[in-house]
Amino acid sequence: MIKRNAPKFSVVLRASLLSLALAAAASPLTAAAQSNLGFLANTPLTSLNKTQIKSLTDAIKSSLEAGANGQTAEWSSGKPQGPAAKITPHFTDNKPPCAIVILELTAKGVTQNSKVPYCQNDKGVWTLVKR
Repeated sequence: MIKRNAPKFSVVLRASLLSLALAAAASPLTAAAQSNLGFLANTPLTSLNKTQIKSLTDAIKSSLEAGANGQTAEWSSGKPQGPAAKITPHFTDNKPPCAIVILELTAKGVTQNSKVPYCQNDKGVWTLVKR
């Protein structure tokens, strides 16, 4: 469900967090240093199920397709006190068209702010840009 005038989150971020955790596990850091990644377990993203992630991703793409630069849209899981997000795209002058989506995801009383890069592919579909 999308409501104009507030922001949200994405599936790729979960993969990014997993990649970060895997990279840290493979690095020659001490066990103590690796244990500092425990903070990732309590992020709002990790509380979303697959259906909620897809819904949020669809809301982000809808906001991008609307093309309203700087206009905030709201997303919610549809559950009282459930996960919610604010999605604000900021379009760039790049070719292909790109945007930085400011995503404010709240779940279980915790808010996570992210800047998520998206660009249109050659088929005109908005996709997450891997850094």
